[in-house]
Amino acid sequence: MSKLLYLRECEHPDGFVFRFVNMPGGLEVAAYDIFSVFFPQYKNFREFSDCIAYGEYQERDVYVNGKSTKITTLPATTIHQLLKSSSVQIARGFMAWVRKSVIKSKF
Repeated sequence: MSKLLYLRECEHPDGFVFRFVNMPGGLEVAAYDIFSVFFPQYKNFREFSDCIAYGEYQERDVYVNGKSTKITTLPATTIHQLLKSSSVQIARGFMAWVRKSVIKSKF
């Protein structure tokens, strides 16, 4: 059985909520959050996830609202590459917010 993890929600200054999982290798963000905010051109999450190389995302067992559920997460390096492909300024801004507000807030 895999380890059950806890999600942490953080609100971005633009009003979007991102869900994070703290892993030994670094923070991971719920892939659906990245998809819905930064890649609205995809019709659905499945189409978006097909564009991500296998191995760059993980299925994690997380604890949400008193229940165990599975979510797909992306490590920060993958998110940076995805965002950089659309806009370097967006990528830098998002990653700076993660470093400043999420990591330093004693995750």
